[in-house]
Order: sequence, then structure tokens, then C-alpha cells
Amino acid sequence: MAKTKRFNFRSEPDSKLNIDPKSVPDLAPAESIKLFMKDDPDPYYKIQAIEYPTKANGWTYTEEFWKSYVAKINRAPIPGSSRGHDITWGARNTTDLVVVGGRVDPKGNGQGTVYLKNYIPLVGESGDNSVFIAMNKAGMLDYSIVSVTKDVIEPAQDGNYNRFCVESLSGERNDAVDLGTGAMDMKTNADTMKINESGLANAKKLVASGKVDSTSKWTFTGDEGNAILGDNKWAEYAKWHLAIDESKDEQTKERYKYPYGKNGKVYRSALRAIASRAAQSDFQELSDTASEILASLDIKKNMEKNMDKEEVLNALATLKANNGITLAECAKAMGLEEQVKSNSDIEIIAKFNAMTQVLGDGDPVAKVTALAETAKTNSVAARENALVALTGAKVNADETANDRYTYADKMTAGLTGEKLNSALEGLKEDPIMKRLSADLADMNSDTNSIVVGANKKVNSAFTGNTVVL
Repeated sequence: MAKTKRFNFRSEPDSKLNIDPKSVPDLAPAESIKLFMKDDPDPYYKIQAIEYPTKANGWTYTEEFWKSYVAKINRAPIPGSSRGHDITWGARNTTDLVVVGGRVDPKGNGQGTVYLKNYIPLVGESGDNSVFIAMNKAGMLDYSIVSVTKDVIEPAQDGNYNRFCVESLSGERNDAVDLGTGAMDMKTNADTMKINESGLANAKKLVASGKVDSTSKWTFTGDEGNAILGDNKWAEYAKWHLAIDESKDEQTKERYKYPYGKNGKVYRSALRAIASRAAQSDFQELSDTASEILASLDIKKNMEKNMDKEEVLNALATLKANNGITLAECAKAMGLEEQVKSNSDIEIIAKFNAMTQVLGDGDPVAKVTALAETAKTNSVAARENALVALTGAKVNADETANDRYTYADKMTAGLTGEKLNSALEGLKEDPIMKRLSADLADMNSDTNSIVVGANKKVNSAFTGNTVVL
């Protein structure tokens, strides 16, 4: 019976990937893709980029593994669930997304990048996918690979063992899991539409200097855009747009969205249109940004009417009552945002005050640091005691290193608490630990055996392990 390994944690948070989904080719049969896509007017694709050789939970996934995994897409789309893994042997989880394409980009010497192209239909087996798609765009999810692998274990020069996954044999899946719980470091494409900082800075500068058109109707024709661009002046062209699509190349008009001005001026009518259209497109950050600039225009206009202090305060109070302005926006317009406390600031101050009451007089930071150091020391001692309980003393009676202790120490490095306990339990069934304990299965078998000798490699065994990455 195949063994199941659960891989749930990886070393780094997800990072964003700027890529056009069209650059990752469809590999699955067209008729299969069509069955899932149906009449989707705006298909959404989740792209993953994974560098290899890929390290995950003590195993290394090679270029050969990824080539074999991607090759399986040619046979049929690889399924995935929006609800994570169900790795009960023989179970079939729901299908809410399908891997329809991919590519492997070798860089030489066994290094490179693999791209996986996931299509998320409007409706999946679990039901409506609108929230699932929104979570992907917001970068709230990770993805985790499932595969039955062919493995190779080789002795390393340091006396330990290198463990490689060299082929995907069957059972391929690609499931969505909670953020931070995938085994492999990867990049994914969350929503690629972002605020354009250079455009925002230019708009604020123009407003501050009074270069505003408050009456004209807003238009922005192709000829007007070309006039700003001139002879490929892309930095200048970018300054007149409040948003960018990071999936598009920098020197293309498709990258720059939501123009707000021309002829050296900010257009009030453009800002109103941006605030409305961005909200309709669920780009709330841009809608709020355009509204903030509009509010600053109103304040400046009122100030230019020689309003006295009381009139300005009354105008601000009216704007607040109509949900037109916030204290944070006022502070930001005046360059005093650092002096305004947010709800999170207030919460942090309350926690700090509570902490100082518990710790008493003296420097609370120094006391917390001392407590942390004590906890760290105790944790290290507890871990060493647990390793000794499992493997015996660190050094044998003949003063040679205890290989079982050394291996267990390496496999549990950095772990504490329940994670450490779980890892120690897993080591009881670990094939290398069994080898070091001279407690392996039939050494004459071609499966689940390790042969060690002078200048010999370990058999390509363990071909029946289900691996969840």
C-alpha cells in the first residue's frame, strides 16, 4: 500500500507574478478545455511559477519531475479543488479548477522555471466560483501539488542522504490551500491592476499648483494619447494615468489605465468618471484615490475663496457628514498623516499599556527580550532532550557521533512544540532513520530498500509514495 506524505508548510510568503496568461500555452485537448469554459465571456487564469530544482519538506523535485508532470496535461486537464486536499487513499476531491496549460523553461545545469496555467470556471463542482476567483485576484490563496512520485535516495558526502523526486507517475492534482500552507515557494498572479504611483504624484502636484480644469467635459482620444507619448516618452505617458496593469509590457499603451488629464491639467470630470468606473470594476483602491483628489480640489477651491478658519472647519464637517472626507484624508492632504492614529495604532498602544502593567517598572522591551531569550534557551533544551529520548545520546560510548541523532537533528531543525512532536513521530517511520537503526524492510527487495556500500548509490526505490506538495 502506498504511503501518504503530507507537506503543508513552505519557507517564504507568496510573491506576485507579472505575466500574460497567453504566454503559457494550452496543452490539454481543446475539446476538454471547451467542456469547462463553455460561454465564459472573460476567462480567469491563475498562473504559478515555480523555480527548480524545488525544495519542499526534505525532498528535491527535479527538472525531470516537472517535465513529466507538465506532460500529463497533454492527456487531460489536471483537476484541482477550491477546498484544499483530501488525500484519503482512493478519494476524489471536488473539481473547481483545471490545469489546462504549462511550460518548462530550462536554464541549464538542472535549473529552470515551470509555469502552470489554471483555468477557474464561473461554476465549479463545489458551486459558484465568484468568491473563489475574487480570492485568487486578491492574492489570498496558495496552491499545492499532489502526485504519486518515483523517488531516488542517494548518500551525500556529509554522511546524510539526498532525496529526489524524479518523475510524476499518477494521481496529479493542483489544489487551492490557505495562504502560506503550500510546500513549495512559488509566484502567482494576483490581480495585476495597481495604483500608478508616478501618475498619482503628478496629479497631486498639478492640483497643488492649481493646474485644474473644473468645467470641461472629459475626453481622451488616441491622438491626444499619442501627443503625450511623442517619440516613445513612456515615463511621460505613464504620468497621466492613475493605474497600471502589471501583466502588460511597460512600453505598451495597454499597461496604462484610467487617464485623468491632458494639456498640463487635471480634469475634474475625469476624476469623477474614474471614481465611478473603478468602483464598478471592484477596483476600490483606485475609486478611493480619485475621490481623495476630488476632495482636495474642493478644499483648495474653498480656500481660494478666502474662507476663514471657521468656514473651512464647517466645510470639512459637512464633507464628513456626507461621507465625502475622512480625518486621514485631511491629514494626508496637509502632510500630517504620521500624526493620525489608526484603529490598529490604538489597539497596539492598548496592548503595550497592558503589557507594561504586567511587567511592572523598568524597560518593558528589555524584559520581553530577556523572557524571549529564556524561552528560546528552554526550547532548545527541550528539543535536545526529545532527540536524545528518540535516538540516544548525541555521542556514542566510543566518542563517535551518533548518526541517528545527527539525522534527526537535521530533519527537525528549527521546529518546536507540536511541529517538533509531529516530526519526531514521523521519523519513527522514516526510511533513512530505519536504515540508520538497521531496521529496514527486506534488503533483497527492489522496493523500499536502500543499498549502501563503498562508492555505491542507493536504489531508485520508493516509487509508490503519494506526495502532497
